[in-house]
Amino acid sequence: MRFLPIIITLVFLTNISFIGAQKTATIRGAITEMGNGNPLIGATIYIVELQKGEVTDFNGDYTLNQIKSGTYTLITSYIGYNTDTSTLVINNNLEVIHNVNLTVEGLTLETVTVTAQAEGQMAAINRQISNDNIVNVVSAKRIQEVPDANAAETLGRLSGVSLVRSGGEGSKVSIRGMAPSFNKVQVEGMRMASTGEGDRSTDLSMISPYMLEGIELTKAAMAENEADAIGGSVNFILREAPEKPTFDLLMQSGYASYKQRFNNQKVVLGGSKRLFSNKLGIFAQVDLDQRDRSANEINVNYINRTNLLDNFPISTGSMSLRDIDRTVKKGGATIVLDYKLKGGSIKFSNFGSIIKKKENIQYELFNPFFNTHSYGYNQRNPNLNIYNSALKMDKKLEYCC
Repeated sequence: MRFLPIIITLVFLTNISFIGAQKTATIRGAITEMGNGNPLIGATIYIVELQKGEVTDFNGDYTLNQIKSGTYTLITSYIGYNTDTSTLVINNNLEVIHNVNLTVEGLTLETVTVTAQAEGQMAAINRQISNDNIVNVVSAKRIQEVPDANAAETLGRLSGVSLVRSGGEGSKVSIRGMAPSFNKVQVEGMRMASTGEGDRSTDLSMISPYMLEGIELTKAAMAENEADAIGGSVNFILREAPEKPTFDLLMQSGYASYKQRFNNQKVVLGGSKRLFSNKLGIFAQVDLDQRDRSANEINVNYINRTNLLDNFPISTGSMSLRDIDRTVKKGGATIVLDYKLKGGSIKFSNFGSIIKKKENIQYELFNPFFNTHSYGYNQRNPNLNIYNSALKMDKKLEYCC
């Protein structure tokens, strides 16, 4: 008789579990696409009241277990399909089948506008393909896509071209590893004068990217090139007036943290218009720029003293520290006249630039070999003025034999 309470307790717990089991149900089904019945893999079905959901398998099937009696809201969703909301009533059912067919969501397409960037770059690509030489052509929109300080910085973004910097600013380019003195720089096909000290290199920092219609870069030595252009050639194409009048204004200001000066300024003012039934075009632009290019420099050279002291074959020859207070002012102006002919055009382009630098250099020199320590001061005010003018005529000749 002592086991009677235990037996009664087990019978009672079994009845409780059985009653509890009767109050839960399983919801299962498939989520497919309306019309063709294809299973939707990874679709989501969610019970709002229970905050419980499930994701369909590779066959589009799902299973939701232990759902108590009641009325529930089921939300079925899938990316690219309309969401389905259903109401399901559970009355002590052991299993409920709930299949859902989702319809494809209707797409509303908006108008797509092709920008001038794509058109300009497409024209540049066509010029590359039709050119007899291996030429890289960059459009005006691509040039102005990134606000480079000058044309040299823009060229430095092309493959096979590296920059030669002066005061942190790109001033010359090296094509295929050749020195800048082996490059030919042209504006509208007219060769620019050399500006280098002691060589034939050309300073490109005077050319503003905002006045350019495009850049043609030739990286291969061709037979028609001059003998001194074994590095490559660069041809800058100046902008022409478009059909609609334009007015451009750019103003920038910056802070030079090294010398703690708020003296970096840039102003670009330009405009264009076409006259006489769009036959004559006038484009003019003025570019003013002032930059603080101050810097600290350290230079160290070494002496090979193998014959003098075998224990220390390499020793410091000298070391110099330089504090450079440098301000660069640039001014440029461009005027381009073009006239449309039948089957051709005439283009008269004028470009001028002035660069004024003011450098105050304080230096400290150490020479351990002679045990000397000296100080010095140097002031330089180099100026560079250049003017380039070109008259070009393109005419398609028609003849009959």
